[in-house]
Amino acid sequence: MKIKHIFFKYCFRYFLGFLIVLLACVPIIVASRGILERKVLESNQFRLQEGVNEVDQNISKMLFIDNIISANTYFSRLVHTEGSLLPNEFLNLAYARDQLSEFGNLYTFSPYFFVLFQDNDCYVSSYQCSEFFADNFYFRFLVAQDLNNTQMDADTFRDQLFGASSSYIRLGSITYYKNGSPHTLEHPLLYLPGYFSGTSLQEQGYRLAFVLDSDTIMRRLLTEDSINYGFIQISDASGNVLLRYGEEVSLLDDANSSSSQLLGEKGAYYLLSYQAEESGWNVVIGYPQSLITDEVSVLMKIIVIYILLGVAIVLILTLFYSYHQYRSVKKLFVAVPEEKKSLAAQARNEYDTLSRVFHEVTQNAYQYKEQAEMLNQQNRAIMLENLIVRGITTQEEREKFETCFPKPLEFFCVVLVKMSFPNDEDYQPVLISIVEYLKANYPNDFVNVHTGLSDELFLLSLNPSDASNVQAIRTMFQTIADVLSEDTGATFHIGISAIGTDIANVNACYNQARQVTQAYINEPKNVIEIYNVDINAVHENVVNPEFLTKLYNLLLSGEKDGIEKLFGRMITYYQKMPIQYEAQKQQIFFSIRNVIFSAGLHLPSGESLENILPKYQVSDTIRTMSNRLLEAAFRVCSLMTSSHADKKGEAKDKILQYMEENYSNVSLSIAHVCRQMNISEKYLQQMIKEKTGETFAASLERIRIAHAAEYLVTTNWSNEKIAEATGFAAVSTFYRVFNKVMGMSPGSYRSSRASMPKSREP
Repeated sequence: MKIKHIFFKYCFRYFLGFLIVLLACVPIIVASRGILERKVLESNQFRLQEGVNEVDQNISKMLFIDNIISANTYFSRLVHTEGSLLPNEFLNLAYARDQLSEFGNLYTFSPYFFVLFQDNDCYVSSYQCSEFFADNFYFRFLVAQDLNNTQMDADTFRDQLFGASSSYIRLGSITYYKNGSPHTLEHPLLYLPGYFSGTSLQEQGYRLAFVLDSDTIMRRLLTEDSINYGFIQISDASGNVLLRYGEEVSLLDDANSSSSQLLGEKGAYYLLSYQAEESGWNVVIGYPQSLITDEVSVLMKIIVIYILLGVAIVLILTLFYSYHQYRSVKKLFVAVPEEKKSLAAQARNEYDTLSRVFHEVTQNAYQYKEQAEMLNQQNRAIMLENLIVRGITTQEEREKFETCFPKPLEFFCVVLVKMSFPNDEDYQPVLISIVEYLKANYPNDFVNVHTGLSDELFLLSLNPSDASNVQAIRTMFQTIADVLSEDTGATFHIGISAIGTDIANVNACYNQARQVTQAYINEPKNVIEIYNVDINAVHENVVNPEFLTKLYNLLLSGEKDGIEKLFGRMITYYQKMPIQYEAQKQQIFFSIRNVIFSAGLHLPSGESLENILPKYQVSDTIRTMSNRLLEAAFRVCSLMTSSHADKKGEAKDKILQYMEENYSNVSLSIAHVCRQMNISEKYLQQMIKEKTGETFAASLERIRIAHAAEYLVTTNWSNEKIAEATGFAAVSTFYRVFNKVMGMSPGSYRSSRASMPKSREP
């Protein structure tokens, strides 16, 4: 068989396979077109429904506003006023305008609304009001055109509102003033909620009109593309057309009510419709099919690009995999001994050839099986030791680890056994005894790994029913240690990890077992302990950033009692956690020592911290180490307190000076002064009390009243100006505080000192 023929055979197979996969995507492409068309129509239908519902909600709010107005006292008075307003009735007009201005944020589609009255010429809107609508207001601030773009006079406009036969009036345009500037709306709708509610004109006596912006309504109901290329028709509950937009909207005049598609001069249109529940609006949209075609064409272009790209990838993958497979087979043929290559003439293909060759080769390989098995066991033990001690970091390592167990390792624990022998020759017999005991008495799988001169590591599988604790394993190893210690005189230090639930955590379990044995390594007797998850897993180190920050602040403020309590809690914690303490002793010591050193940097120059800070001692217990660190902390506190005493008097004067200079600031407060002085409120209150015998608030009031008394005597200023000049937010507060401090009112104080010369304000 020629090797080059194999390459071309692989090329044909791979290309055919990839091509079939690529062609299988064609039905998906066809289905995608229909899905996209439906998606576009559903999106427009959903936008239409949301827009109509929003309009419906606004109509309901406008009806609600009309109900409020009809029950309002000021509007009722205006409704029952005939002819011109009396002088005492102008206030009703202003109150009515204020009432309307409060409703401006309740709705969306009406930028302007107003009220006209049947029996008088009053006009009220959310921005203006007038008692002479026809003679003075109309044409100046409000003007409307009919559908023929003919400007209406005031009487015609009033007659159209009060004589309306439906809830809606279509206009050609309307111009109104809002916030001092004119605004013009083209083709607006006037909505009259009074007509819709069924109240007769005689009973109502006024007409409330909301100006609806047609452009705003269309943009709520249509997408940008629909506005540019489609059409829309809006009708009320009676079938009256309220709004028509679009070049081919006339197609709806001859359309069948059941039609879902129309054909116009510019192409086909999909019809989308929705009817509001409250207002009865019926909205019909003509969405151009050309827009869907444009969106689909973009998709088809992308699909064509992907198909071409897919063909290129098929060719590349075909060549790559064919060459890769060809090179592998070629290497196998090259490795075949010369005397075996004659088998190729009898084979049907390259695989048959290699099968015949390997069959003859493996017949002579049975003699190496036992040696290969021994080598495999050694490699497995080395691999397990490496993965348990170092940790499992990749998926490949995880898969190799799992192959060492006949079934998945769902629950497990790690046991680290440290053994000390009077006679080193007893090590191997003892280890064999432990392994044989586990084989005979432990019902689940386990592996044994040698990790040091006298350390043995056991990884034990657990059943789900046994996965609540490892007390049974502790009892088993306790029995092993008692028996073997009595027979050989060996000492066992055995650490048992918590239960592991994922082999990725096997290294964490190993470290737990190692921490347990490390904590009791100096014990001269057998120790078999379990890693306590409830205690150790909650806090890795009680000396955390929060502890260190609190200690630093206590050192700076010289609070020895707080420091002593902080150290007391740490001692209590680590006395209950000897394993945690031994594992983190050095970290604990230097973390606290560095905080004491950092606080000591704030001491005056000349103080030697080297004479204060203790040295690290490996043999220290938690209490001994804490006492040495606590003594150093107390030394720093004492020096810090002496330094604070020198600066305290200066700080008191500085605070009072700042209050004296800024008493006129109405926002002056204890928080403001604390920020300026960079001290706490508690400390500032303490210094003010020591200096004046008063609180901060009382001292500030005394300073302000002293200056106020001076102004009362030396100026002609009013009490309001004096209150403002001395930092009082209100005159009433000034009166109350002045009377409390001086025992009399400001006026009485000024009268009692009237003979003194005064300056006049400019």
